[in-house]
Amino acid sequence: MYREAVNTGAGTEPASFTFARNAWYCEDNPAATQRRVRLPSPDADGIYGQDPKLRDPAAGDFRKAEDSPVRTAGVREKAK
Repeated sequence: MYREAVNTGAGTEPASFTFARNAWYCEDNPAATQRRVRLPSPDADGIYGQDPKLRDPAAGDFRKAEDSPVRTAGVREKAK
């Protein structure tokens, strides 16, 4: 079953915002995220169905590996 992925909540006007630079990946069914995720408003520059290659999620390290195909998605680390 394909479900809406995001609930903006009661009283929120979806037309007042957009999603941007999100990476969408379903680990147990990667092919499912090849399709567009149903969102309540537009998704600018979304990346779908590509393994994000997180460094070590089991140990709590959710940073993207240097060769991640989604390194341009989401929050970016600040340069030090």
